[in-house]
Order: sequence, then C-alpha cells, then structure tokens
Amino acid sequence: MRDSVCSAFDKVEKSVRAFFAGLASNGEFRDEDGVIVAFSGGGDSLGMLIGIAAVLGCENIVAAYVDHGIRSRDELDTELRLNAENCRKLGVRFCVCTLVNGAVTQMSRQRRCGTEEAARVLRYEALESKRRELDLGWIATAHNAEDQAETVLMRLLGGKALSSLKGIRRRIGRIIRPVLDISGSLLREVCVERGLVWSDDSTNSEDSYLRNKIRHILVPEIEKLFPRYDEALLRFSCEMEELDSGCVLGNPSDGVSLNLLQSLPQIQRKALLLELWDLSLNDDFVCLSRGMMDRILRAVEQGRSCNLAGSGVWVSILSGRITIHRDVKVGPWKHELDLSRSGERIDLPGGHALVRGDCCQRNDKSVNLSDGKEIYLFSEFLQGRVCVRQVMDGDVINLAGGRKNVLDLMQEMGIPRPKRGLVPLVCDEKEVVAVMGRAFGGSDRICRKCRCTLAPNDLSLYIVE
Repeated sequence: MRDSVCSAFDKVEKSVRAFFAGLASNGEFRDEDGVIVAFSGGGDSLGMLIGIAAVLGCENIVAAYVDHGIRSRDELDTELRLNAENCRKLGVRFCVCTLVNGAVTQMSRQRRCGTEEAARVLRYEALESKRRELDLGWIATAHNAEDQAETVLMRLLGGKALSSLKGIRRRIGRIIRPVLDISGSLLREVCVERGLVWSDDSTNSEDSYLRNKIRHILVPEIEKLFPRYDEALLRFSCEMEELDSGCVLGNPSDGVSLNLLQSLPQIQRKALLLELWDLSLNDDFVCLSRGMMDRILRAVEQGRSCNLAGSGVWVSILSGRITIHRDVKVGPWKHELDLSRSGERIDLPGGHALVRGDCCQRNDKSVNLSDGKEIYLFSEFLQGRVCVRQVMDGDVINLAGGRKNVLDLMQEMGIPRPKRGLVPLVCDEKEVVAVMGRAFGGSDRICRKCRCTLAPNDLSLYIVE
C-alpha cells in the first residue's frame, strides 16, 4: 500500500539530493561545506529543512531564524519556542539572527523602498554574516515552485524588463534554492508526515504587501480560468532562461565596451545589458526596469559619459565602458602608516590592498612604500604621522595648478559617486599628500610639495587584487 505522505517525503528527498549532486558534479559542493538553512519556521522552510537534513546529515546544517524586529513580542516568542523545538526533534542546530531595533525602517528610508524589500535585504545580510561566522559554505532558502510562479506573474504584470521573467534563480553566489522545483503543498505534507507543526507568520495573511495581494486576491481568480497557470508560468520562466543572450562576458566589474554596444542591433544591445545587469548585481530581486533600460539606451546612443542611479544601483558610462554596481556605503576608515616598517599588508574597502615592501632609500631621501607599485615620498617633507584614509568633506589637495577640493577632483576624474569613499588618500598631519584614483577610473594625483618625488613610471600606492 502506497502512503501519500511518505511519497511526498520521497519526492522532496530525491529532488534535494539531485540538486546537491548537481553542485557536486561541477566541483562546487563538498560534503564538508555545510549549509545555513534560512528557517522562518513556516511549512515551506520546515519541509526543506527536513529534506536537507536527510540528504546532508544534521551535523552539516544550521537552521537560522532572522528576527526583523517588526513582529509583536508575544507572537515572536511563541514562534521561536516552536521553531527551536522542531529543530531539537530533528537534531538540527538552531540559531537566531536579531536585527538592530528599527533597522528595517531605516533601510526602507535609505533605499526608498517598502518594508518587504528592506526586510529582505537585511535578512540576506544577516544570513551571510552568520554563514561567515560559522564558516559554512552555503545559504539555502525555501523558495519553491509556487513562489516562482508568483514572482514571474508579478514581474510580467509589473512591466519588468525581459531578463526578470526568468524568475528566481537556483543559485546566486552562495545562495541556493534546493526546492525551487517543488510545490509548497508538497513541502508541508512532509512536515505532516513527521508530526511537526509549523508556525504561521501573521503578516502572511495581511494584504498590505504586494506578494500577499497577488497570492490572496489575484491568483484565486486566475486559477478559476486557468487551473494550471502555475505550470505554464514555470515553463515560461525556463524558456526565458534558455533564450538568454548567450553573450560571454568576462569579469562583470570590467563592464562592456560602449563601442560594442553601439555596434549591435537594439534587441541584442538590450540582451547584453540585461546579462551585464544580472552578472554585476547577482540578485534575483533587483530587476532592471523598463524606465532604467530606456535611460541606459539613450545614454549609449548619445555616447556620453554619465552616472545613472536607481534602486540602490549605479550605471556608469566612463572612458568608453559601461559598468553596473551597487551603491557602495562604507563607514569611516583610516590606517596609520609606519614608514619604518616593511612587508605589511593593509586591506582596504573595495577589495584593494595596500602593500609596503622593503624600505629603501633613494638619494637618502625617499621611502619605497610598496612592492612594485609605489609612490616615492620625501620623508623630510612629511609632517608627523602619515595615514591612508577615505575622503572627507572639505578635503583639499595643493596641486601644481593650485588648491583643489578632493571631491570636485574625483568628479572631474569621472569616478562614480558611490565609489568615491573607497579611493585611498595618503595624508600627513598637515594636508592630503596624494589621491590614488586610478583603480576607480580616475588618476593618481600628488600634492605640490611631493610632486618631484613621484616615481618616474607613475606607479600606484596600492595593488588591485
């Protein structure tokens, strides 16, 4: 006699096993990697947790719950107790990632987005932080076939650009979706088999969020006319993925040549821009809108240098190339330099590193600050402590042509605004000695008092990894 509930578990276990086997066959997954399971406590995430535990073993996974600070305390405490008990029964380690009070509201204001998107951004940040803390390989989320169909429907009706209709991807960086091909109802059946009760977030029944409106109001009406609408949308998303541009891009941070884009027919131009967008942002939920696409296309046709901003994303056309990147927000940073030491490496924001090689004297007056890529500074001209730091409002540099505001200088260099806080400034106690803007699309500039000591081959203070 065939047990339907057991059959549900078999299907989930088989699908999850096939997913991880696919990763392993590409050399991307090892048994020792370990997985953070994004665990809301709902039936979908609990069903996925059961499936992953069966495939990988309980010792290789950690269930992480994110407290966004927007639920009532009584409801939250009840949910956490139930979630912890379910994990205990499964033999899975359980942890809670608690966001700073008011973080969701603050993020919503910063990004000028809704509470739903702000909570999502912070949730992924918290999960990534926990993954790094525990030194695990992956973050698994319980996005399933129903979520995929709803996502494609929302984007289709919202007039999003073509690439967004591919829907939710099975993997983005370290984020994986092992149950994307499984229905939510099947995942919940698995929970019933194990005798586990899941928690229901009260906000899931509220129609103040767009996805809930789609789920509770629109989908039931669509199902009356098209009972298998979800299967059709899933096929559509798979076909859209197959129809991807197929253009091979190198490092997305290098962008695409403006001349190449201008040489392509409009439809291929769009396809290449969509692929660059996807690869640069690596995020399912930040879609290229038609409005932004139109702005980019106009700038490409005009061939003008510019920076376009929207939804926390910057599109820059500089020096004949177009690049796409997130709005980079960095806190104040500063590193003191001990010119008497050598061989020290200082990691800087933005993926750069300052490396000081062997100190050597040049005519008994200069100091070699880095190995192979260097700027020579006459130490007799430097006043007190020397440091490398980010730009601050009011910073000026004394150039051969006169005093120049550093932020204005960066703008003239064409350095995108979100990257200006990453540009290293070498300073002593009196003034800004050098602005090292070359790795950000600008140039390296040195102050007048040290001008004659710049290395003849115009090398830089930092290295780019």
